[in-house]
Amino acid sequence: MAKVKLLVGRLIALALAALMLWSMLGCNRHYIAYGDSITEGCGDCLNNRSCVDCDGYPPKLESLLSIASDYTYYIHNEGKKGKTAAWGKDNIQTVLDKEDYAKATHVLIQFGTNDALNNVLVSTFKDNMQAIINKTQQEKKTPLLAKIPIGYGQCSSLQHCDPYPDPQTAPANKLIRDYNVAIDELVRENQIRVSSGCLLNPPDFYAYFEATGVDAQGKSPEFDDRLHPNTQGYQAMAQLWMNALWEGRYTWRNMGGGVYYSPAIGADGTVYIGVNEALYAFSADGAQRWSIEIGTPSVTGSPAIGADGTIYVGSANGDVHAISPDGAEKPNWPFRASGSDGTAYAATTSPAIAADGTVYIGTTNGDVHAISPDGAEKPNWPFHTGAAIKSSPAIGMDGTIYIGSDDGKIYALNPDGSEKWSHETGDRVRSSPAIGVEGTIYIGSDDGMVYAIDSTGRRQWSYQTGSCVRSSPAIGSGGTIYVGSDDGKVHAINSDGTARANWDFETGMWVRSSPAIARDGTIFVGSNDSYIYVINADATLRCKLQTDIEEVESSAAIGPNGMVYIGDVAGRFYTIRSSSSGLADSPWPMFRHDLQNTGRAGGP
Repeated sequence: MAKVKLLVGRLIALALAALMLWSMLGCNRHYIAYGDSITEGCGDCLNNRSCVDCDGYPPKLESLLSIASDYTYYIHNEGKKGKTAAWGKDNIQTVLDKEDYAKATHVLIQFGTNDALNNVLVSTFKDNMQAIINKTQQEKKTPLLAKIPIGYGQCSSLQHCDPYPDPQTAPANKLIRDYNVAIDELVRENQIRVSSGCLLNPPDFYAYFEATGVDAQGKSPEFDDRLHPNTQGYQAMAQLWMNALWEGRYTWRNMGGGVYYSPAIGADGTVYIGVNEALYAFSADGAQRWSIEIGTPSVTGSPAIGADGTIYVGSANGDVHAISPDGAEKPNWPFRASGSDGTAYAATTSPAIAADGTVYIGTTNGDVHAISPDGAEKPNWPFHTGAAIKSSPAIGMDGTIYIGSDDGKIYALNPDGSEKWSHETGDRVRSSPAIGVEGTIYIGSDDGMVYAIDSTGRRQWSYQTGSCVRSSPAIGSGGTIYVGSDDGKVHAINSDGTARANWDFETGMWVRSSPAIARDGTIFVGSNDSYIYVINADATLRCKLQTDIEEVESSAAIGPNGMVYIGDVAGRFYTIRSSSSGLADSPWPMFRHDLQNTGRAGGP
């Protein structure tokens, strides 16, 4: 019996030693949350009126990070209600000196609400935040900043808050917006980076809670009172913090062949991509759902998704396929894209899908086909251009179909198959059209120009780049047109055709990937220098991600969950974490317009 007890005792001692070693080797991760009552968690407490026994975002962030990694995360809460950045400056050293925080590597900093309520000057707020950053960095810890949430009222206490008549014009919110600009400046000036090497994109709590709106009483559904989030709001804050902390982390899978085309994302989050002879479907987390062999020798464009979930994609043998969401070919499909001589020609462009379900696609013999949802060619089609088509069609609000051709022209076609007009450029047109708010068509040409053409076919302007333009334009929320060029640059063009001032971004080789613009203005684009670039709205580099030393000609899709999907020529298909969730609210924020790749103005 004594031997058994001795053995048990030794086993327990070994287990404790292993646990201690595990902790010493860094299998836990410790962060400090430092701020005011929003960090403390007021509004998510056992007693919200006195802000006692609160959770807030720290335990929720702990859970998110721990579940998604091989480590256990601890977020130590040092939030104190009523405090300003000046208090934070005076007390940061005391917090950092706590013995329990010796292993902490990061400090999540959020002050500003009380500064705004006390009319603290922006310059003073910024100086105090800089002092907190300095102290944190001196202790070999990484400071991470967050933007301050919008307020919906003035609170004299936790028990009483008066609503603002108009939150946007409230003096405190005007100051908070200025503070948030200063936070962006502090990140850039101090080059604050997350673990992937990306420049921190501070979680934008102002924009998030502003977007939730208010009810008839002027209260946000994710606020407990008019200043503090509720449990749901703090959960959202934790997710935004995680997105910012893990920006630039990625996983990839080898597709067995070059990923030249771009993914489409269904309404349920399923990601579709064509590689070699097959179309693949993946869940949002990267797990494969199904694949179907459809192309011989290969798929030849990006898939597009119809309103009923049908996935359309072309192939090199001239077949255009319609695949149901469960991975089966639909009845009466594929459609064979045959010329007037009866020969099938490769369907080399991405399909566009009209509001009535008609599928438009171009082929190597210069034909544009119009296919009904039942798989039959529509009357009076195809329309014949003068050379091969490598440009994908786009559909205007009135149903007009726009497409470029290797004959150097941009065509506008009526839904009945007749020509509306054509516009001549100086070389082949392999860029695909983007359509602006007033129906203006933006498109590049191998002559190095980006053209703006109105809906009647009249040229409004042309913009000269340094080489041919095979990237397709995207339009930002402010009307700026972004496009890549073989001169190695991403160009930003004002709506009047002039170069955007103080905006110039150069990669190491030609840019044939098309920009994708996120809701916060961030731009994702690939380059043939083998990097995927994440560019801030002001043209500064947030980070660049090295692929497998191969070109990136695929264009990115930005999912509503912040995941970015893109491939490279080496055959890797990447799922990249981003703090920029969802597409920009703009007329044409990405290649093919929307996540379903409909290529239709006003589409999903």
